[in-house]
Amino acid sequence: MIRLAPALLLLIACEPPELTAACDAAVDADLSGSLIEGPVDDVVDSELVVQGSASHARGLAIRQITVAGVPATSDSFNFERFSVAVPWSVLASMAEDDVAAVDVIAEDACGVTATLSTFDVSVSPVERGDVTELNLDVDLGSTLDWLPADGVTQAALRLTANPEARGVPVDLSATVGTVHGAASLRLTEDGDVTSASALYVSDTPGTVLLTATAGGQLASHTLVVAGPPAVLPAFADVSPGGRASLSASSAGAVQACRATADPGLTVTSGAIDLTRADGAFDENGDGHPDIRVEAAEDAELGATAVVTCRDPFGQSGTAQVEVR
Repeated sequence: MIRLAPALLLLIACEPPELTAACDAAVDADLSGSLIEGPVDDVVDSELVVQGSASHARGLAIRQITVAGVPATSDSFNFERFSVAVPWSVLASMAEDDVAAVDVIAEDACGVTATLSTFDVSVSPVERGDVTELNLDVDLGSTLDWLPADGVTQAALRLTANPEARGVPVDLSATVGTVHGAASLRLTEDGDVTSASALYVSDTPGTVLLTATAGGQLASHTLVVAGPPAVLPAFADVSPGGRASLSASSAGAVQACRATADPGLTVTSGAIDLTRADGAFDENGDGHPDIRVEAAEDAELGATAVVTCRDPFGQSGTAQVEVR
């Protein structure tokens, strides 16, 4: 058995006389400090960085400083400078009606505590980086609700999200076509809106699904990409004294048709002579312009008429009628 001398037992059991005397006279007024950084006017949606300075009037050691219960780091001797990053989750757990009262408390070697500062911060109910809302809007730059498959005309894509989503990366893709600006796309703060933008273009007709994901949220939009108008049948025969009927259609819109014709052939849409003016008249109400090619009794065999129909973007399709 190891036996300790009585003097050694006394040293282990008791505080140094100097500290005991100092602690007997300790009061919270001995501790003082001020903040350099911390109180903010903006709504807090991430960690709150607090910096300050502290001192002890009688030179005792400061054991610790806490901010909202989170221990601060002593950046210089005896907490003459200190700092701490208070997590958003701590502030949110303290908040009442989205306001958290933050106490900066110091404790000295005697266990005496003093509140160095108290301030309120407004706390967002959602932490920065959390995406709770994501929307995808497509601006085609016109009153039309479709895009031409010309590989040139662009649609502007705009994503909007809740303010706390700023900085979150976005994955934006399309089933066909190209999304320009999708690489390294992030939601950024733009005034009161958190958003991201890109451009879409395609040379492939069809219905395109645009999809955006960010922070676990999904937004999508379907878009019609229309190719050139089709004039059907693309090739037709007409007998002298006979008539051929054509129809123009598009996944987008047919703006107008025009024709060239050899002598003995007339090309009309409604009452419009397509060899003299543009026209696109729907005679039967099916939503597609109708074109009539009539051959005179004396029309020569081999005479031809060519009908061209175009959409508002200049995409065009043609059909040919020949006297046989």
